[in-house]
Amino acid sequence: ETYRQDRTLSRESQIELLNEIINSEYATQAEKANAVSSKSALQTKMETELILEGLVKAKGFDDAIVTVGSNYYNVIVKDNGTLDDSQVNQILSVIMNETGTEAKNVKIIPVE
Repeated sequence: ETYRQDRTLSRESQIELLNEIINSEYATQAEKANAVSSKSALQTKMETELILEGLVKAKGFDDAIVTVGSNYYNVIVKDNGTLDDSQVNQILSVIMNETGTEAKNVKIIPVE
């Protein structure tokens, strides 16, 4: 839960900064365009993470946090020590099917 809150606060701060650039009378058109592009990419990443988290939870896991990088996906899944190969494959399948990425780009991290 702490990680999720920290991620949310960090993203809100990033969006606020980008909005300041977008709305600034001192920023150049190129800087504003770059800020709009960065904000759009961040929002897409946030939406992807939310969708993937929901899909992993729908597979019966209590909780999951997904982070999307430039070409990797980390899946932190709540586990009480019983995460088996079948469950790992379920998570891997969700991420691969939804994103089109390869298994080598997905890291599944069980936590208690």
